[in-house]
Amino acid sequence: MNPEKSEMKLIVLQTHGEKVEQKMEQHRLEIMATEAALKVLMMTREEHQKALINIETETRTGQLTPAQATIARKYTKKCCDFVDNFVKGTEIKLFMAKGKLEALQDVVGNLRSDRDEERKKLDGFRQAQERALEELKTGTEKAEPEAPVTPRKSRKIREDVARSLDIPNKK
Repeated sequence: MNPEKSEMKLIVLQTHGEKVEQKMEQHRLEIMATEAALKVLMMTREEHQKALINIETETRTGQLTPAQATIARKYTKKCCDFVDNFVKGTEIKLFMAKGKLEALQDVVGNLRSDRDEERKKLDGFRQAQERALEELKTGTEKAEPEAPVTPRKSRKIREDVARSLDIPNKK
């Protein structure tokens, strides 16, 4: 194991994670703005529906002539259609933004798990280095406090540690 390479991996994972978290924050703000816009559009839709009802009422009461009511209905319906299409587009935009946010949250989770895994490897390697130095100083081997390791793997770890400390290999 190369501790410098491991440290570089940690730095890269940390930096990339921070950038992704910044993007997540941007998407959260986008979602909030889109939800606010959707509420405003819904209120606008309701007002246009009320306007259509008012046109019918004013026609019945005689405040509008049938020709005026037809023109008013035509343009009010155009406005309603425009707002409905805008609402649909905004809903799609909101759905996409929520999907992007979920994807970014998954990426951050993966980066964190990779970073934690790499940190554990590096910490284990450093502990093995410290034990090897302690063994060199005292001249005795101490039992490893961790779970039992197969002899082959244990030897490989010791060789890696010895190589990193520039200790000649004893065979």
